[in-house]
Amino acid sequence: MFSSTIPSHPVPIVRSNPLYSELGDDSPLKQSTSSILTNQNCETTYSGSAINGDTNQNEYKYQILNPTKPKRIADVSSLNRSNSLEITSYNNLLSYTTQKQIQAICKKVELYPQRYPDPNYISQSQILLLSPGWSSSQRYACCSMPSHVNPSGACRLHRFCPYCSYLTGRAAQLQFIPSFNLANWFFLTGSYVGSLECDSYNWLNYWNAYKAGLDQLLLLDKIRGYYLTEELAVTKLVEVQVLPHIHAIIDSDEFDAETQDSLTQTVQTHLTANSAQILEPSIEVNDIESPISLLDHIKYMFKPINLVKAYEADWFNCCSQDRKLAWRINSNTTDVVLGYALANRKRTKMSYSGTLNIKCKQYIGKRTGELHKFKAEVAAIRNSQRAEYIEMPELDYEEACELN
Repeated sequence: MFSSTIPSHPVPIVRSNPLYSELGDDSPLKQSTSSILTNQNCETTYSGSAINGDTNQNEYKYQILNPTKPKRIADVSSLNRSNSLEITSYNNLLSYTTQKQIQAICKKVELYPQRYPDPNYISQSQILLLSPGWSSSQRYACCSMPSHVNPSGACRLHRFCPYCSYLTGRAAQLQFIPSFNLANWFFLTGSYVGSLECDSYNWLNYWNAYKAGLDQLLLLDKIRGYYLTEELAVTKLVEVQVLPHIHAIIDSDEFDAETQDSLTQTVQTHLTANSAQILEPSIEVNDIESPISLLDHIKYMFKPINLVKAYEADWFNCCSQDRKLAWRINSNTTDVVLGYALANRKRTKMSYSGTLNIKCKQYIGKRTGELHKFKAEVAAIRNSQRAEYIEMPELDYEEACELN
């Protein structure tokens, strides 16, 4: 028996490790870790004379129990890759290179909050960096770190990095928004009904099908030009379900039902000739009636792959009580990351043709060398009203460097 005062809550003890201790006090990872540790729900069991009603009220014993204490994780395949606290606690399971890469990601968020404002950026980065075999992991982790090899510091992984995707979108805005009155604009989303499995080369067929369809419309003079970006929506990882689709801005006099039917037919023909799994095309077309609308739609076209939503949903449904399926989620996630990177190796995120192709004589946009002349004009349009799609902060690379 001993006498003491019962603490209002248990004081958490965080073991020291390089990944945690080297971060600043205001680091997002350290703040999230501290908040989780200090808000754990613990049960307190008391025994002794004070509990049994004896006269000596100062004698008691208490024990703090953790009702949900998990089994110790023995290998990386069982880690929750999106959980920063868990990655920090089990960083000894990670290679030294991976530890330093995650530490660099956390430091970037701390140093450049306006470049990386997405609260899921650290979780997304952990999922990517913990995918063994991803050859671009070091390049991704070192984005925003200028060097003599890469003076700009940009990794240019537009399909994975939100900041580099944002910079590319800003360049596209400067190309086309000053030329808004020289074209009749439409926004097209080309998707499919259903989902595909983890076959990265088959994803190419579904992107290429819409590109072939738009090229056919161009040959038939039903459109004058297009600027297209490719995306991959990940909806499930425990049993891989993904959906390749495209977004495009189009210059055309009209885009009526007949034109949509022609595009649908070309897409189906292309898939029948090249893919064993055929999904029904789903096309949505909207008019773009103002420069601010064109700006917002171009911004919406440039987004990196999002793995966090599907990963966390599958983890909650399959691994919240038992981690027997953790290896499958992590293995399938790695397959998606590596497949997406392999299928798009030396393949640009953007495709363009006709009046929106900078190499075409009829090109209506602004040339690369003169984009800086239109920054003030585009900024005025951007600030004229609230944007429809808010994905990234309104800063270009030079402005971000000055502020950060």
